[in-house]
Amino acid sequence: MSGVRLSPGSPGVERVSRAPGSPRSPARRCLFGPVDHEALSRELSRRRRELEDEKRERWNYDFSADRPLQGALCWELAGPDTPDYYRRGPHLRPSKRRSDNPTTADNRSVT
Repeated sequence: MSGVRLSPGSPGVERVSRAPGSPRSPARRCLFGPVDHEALSRELSRRRRELEDEKRERWNYDFSADRPLQGALCWELAGPDTPDYYRRGPHLRPSKRRSDNPTTADNRSVT
C-alpha cells in the first residue's frame, strides 16, 4: 500500500459516471466546417504542379521523367572516381517492429 493519503475531496478519489442508458460518444469538434473533398483534391493537385514547376525551373531537371533539361546547370553522370556517398541510395532506418526482424525473436532469452 502506498504511503500517499488522499482527502475525500481530492480529484484522485472522485469519479464521474454517466447516466445509465446514455450513449457514449467521444468529444468531437468540427472547427472548420464541412470539407469539399473535390475542391481540396483540385487545390492540392494544383499546388503540387506549381511546386514541380518551381523545382524543374530551379534545377533544370524533370523529376517526374527523371531526366536533365537544358539550362544554366549542366548535368553529367557520376564517374567511377566519384565517392560512393554520392552514388548510393538513401539510408533507410531499420524497422523497430520485432515481426520484421526474425533474429530478434530467436535471440531473446525466456526467464
